[in-house]
Amino acid sequence: MAQIENEVYAVLSGTGAITALVSTRIFPAFMPQAVSAFPAIVYTKTGGSRISHLGGYSGLQNSDIEINIYAERTTTLQAVSTVVLAAMDASTAFDSWALDDPFDGYDDDIELKTRTLSFSIWNQG
Repeated sequence: MAQIENEVYAVLSGTGAITALVSTRIFPAFMPQAVSAFPAIVYTKTGGSRISHLGGYSGLQNSDIEINIYAERTTTLQAVSTVVLAAMDASTAFDSWALDDPFDGYDDDIELKTRTLSFSIWNQG
């Protein structure tokens, strides 16, 4: 079974509504400094656990995934987050639940608006 990060990338990059907005600007863990066009997405595994029982590892894992969206406009953040939420919800590669409401912010270093989406993902690992 693929690493959950690869499965998340496959969902994000394989969804036409997402790539129509961000093109190929979907990155694991951090955004390269050379990126100069926006919006962009950065996804990170922030935690998780392998589920075991008395017989050992069950094959099931729960991962915490954070998806950060960077954009120049709030309306763009809203549009990208809407299609990301829909794509993660529709995924057949894993079961995901959005945790909390999206968190909006501003990155002073790159002068962009940000939105953070947090997910709990269950899959066979």
